[in-house]
Amino acid sequence: MNTQRDTAPPGPTVTTEEARHVLHFFGVAGGIEPGSFTAALLSAISKADSSNRAKLSQAFPGYVRAMSAAQNFSGGIEGLQAVAREGTK
Repeated sequence: MNTQRDTAPPGPTVTTEEARHVLHFFGVAGGIEPGSFTAALLSAISKADSSNRAKLSQAFPGYVRAMSAAQNFSGGIEGLQAVAREGTK
């Protein structure tokens, strides 16, 4: 069950690049296409159960946080778009 929450949980910072890659993964404005490894990583994160997602977060905390925000939190995509815009200033 996918419950939307008002805000994302505390955690690692999502970089501009991570935000843009995740936005591309979801096909929304502000995204840029990642390389093949990162594209496969994002696919794996999107399909991972909570145990495997926790393992992936040890190596890729920003990507896991960004994917979690996009998939599970109200306003997550908009928040990532704001992070992506920060890098264009």
